[in-house]
Amino acid sequence: MRIVSREGWNAKPAKSVRHLDLNGPVTIHWNGGGTKWDRVADNEDARLNWMTRRLQAVQSFHMNGRGWSDIAYNYAVDPWGLVVWELRGLDVRPAAQGTAVGNNTSHALYVPTGVGDPDVTPACLSMVDDAIDYIAAVGNCDAMAVGHRDWKKTSCPGDFLYTSLSDLNAEPEEERALSDVVGMFDQAEGYGMVDSDGVVWMSDGAEHLGDLRDVSLNAPIVDAESSVSGNGYYLVSSDGGVFCFGDAEFKGSLGHLTLNEPIISIEVAPGGYWMAAADGGVFAFGVEFDGRPQIS
Repeated sequence: MRIVSREGWNAKPAKSVRHLDLNGPVTIHWNGGGTKWDRVADNEDARLNWMTRRLQAVQSFHMNGRGWSDIAYNYAVDPWGLVVWELRGLDVRPAAQGTAVGNNTSHALYVPTGVGDPDVTPACLSMVDDAIDYIAAVGNCDAMAVGHRDWKKTSCPGDFLYTSLSDLNAEPEEERALSDVVGMFDQAEGYGMVDSDGVVWMSDGAEHLGDLRDVSLNAPIVDAESSVSGNGYYLVSSDGGVFCFGDAEFKGSLGHLTLNEPIISIEVAPGGYWMAAADGGVFAFGVEFDGRPQIS
């Protein structure tokens, strides 16, 4: 699963941000009016560009037309199921649910399809499922989905998406042991280990803050690192995907880029982190780039 950060689609800065513990089910939304997504050229670049423009337009409408602080949703999935798009992000109060209770308890996930459009692709539904599992894992909330119409009287998210919720609300898998350990990290109390599938095991006394066992990854996990406080941790995949748990703060990733060589390491510092590639490439997020690889 790839996640495109806000910077990846050139989002405008939010006017304000309100953090809440959104521990309820994820709410699925559609566009309402048709978007004609099925008329986009059949190649990934064209589709990613279309989705970027779509999100920019929706954000402008919500901020300028509705007077909201930002685009209303927390995440989005494009109709082809290519990537997950970070909008408001994790545990930031949305403005999409139509009720205070909904906005105060549930993440909003947007799928840009509407009246007159064909049903979204199976790959889209699969990516929506992965996005729900990801939000549940890193946000410590229910790995369940509801429709916008469950909060208020509306046709959203359309009949097809709404009837698909029963398939999305799958039972969680049973606990399983680690396979190949690829990373180990300290915590404020104890330590943790992670395998290439993103399954995290914690020692006695260390809190399990989530992992990726229910997420379909595009590339294996290759390293892990504690947050600065020791009350969270980062997992990084070979394609540059970054997954944050606890108080580990997401500063960006490389999942939307094609790398010359795979990522092999992540190093955390106050303010952000560096990622190092097998060819010595260094990628800095929230920290200064000085040209010297920081490989642990």
